[in-house]
Amino acid sequence: DLLDREPDVPSTLGLSATGFLLVNPDLLLDPAFQLSFLSVASILLYLEPLGARLERIPRFLREPLAVSLSAQILPLPAAVCTFYVLPLAAPLANLVVVPLLTAVLWLTFLCVVSSLLPLDFCVLFGHALAPVVYLIEAAAGAVAATRPARLSLTAPTAAAVMAYMLTALAFRHALVSGRARRFGLATVGGLALATAVLWRPFSPPAEAVFLDVGLGDAAFVRTTGGSTLLIDGGQVLDAAGDERAVVPFLRANHVARLDC
Repeated sequence: DLLDREPDVPSTLGLSATGFLLVNPDLLLDPAFQLSFLSVASILLYLEPLGARLERIPRFLREPLAVSLSAQILPLPAAVCTFYVLPLAAPLANLVVVPLLTAVLWLTFLCVVSSLLPLDFCVLFGHALAPVVYLIEAAAGAVAATRPARLSLTAPTAAAVMAYMLTALAFRHALVSGRARRFGLATVGGLALATAVLWRPFSPPAEAVFLDVGLGDAAFVRTTGGSTLLIDGGQVLDAAGDERAVVPFLRANHVARLDC
């Protein structure tokens, strides 16, 4: 407003990200920072063209579905690197979760504002948050409990991330361009295939790594021929060490299966 310029949301997003990084450059490697800014950037790039393609769907479903789908395009590699899961049914869960999050946002805001008043007012809004949060947990848990809802993946290679980002850009171009749409979709398909091929390294290094699983060490061995062995993965009765140490290590190091 001071410079008499038109509002420019992408530039505002870039400036805010730059401001955060100037204060703390380490945020660039922080999953929360990556997922937050990539999600917002993804909505800015894909919401409008995706919404136009979903015009046959009733409006009360079209808008939340377009938001949910668009928000997941750019942050997908970062999300897989963090959680090693591709949430296939997330758009369905978001149809319930996103409206509930709006209620959480306003109740949280009222809770903060009412903290200036006697404590009873603040506690009232705090208690009102509980059933909404329980509903969010129930909706997310119900969708996540179904087997087809998510696909376990290993972390992608740097080449796969680059191929995926090119796929995402080509997909947006195919959405917004009226001409040469077939060529655009063919390009998207080719880049998506390249992403799948490059997802795991062709020749992972031979290594032996020891992991703390609580009462002892687990040993992971990968031979020069690519065979993988896991020795002592932890206690059968307590899988906590396995979940905290072994599985994340295997996923992060592109190990989809164990030979022994």
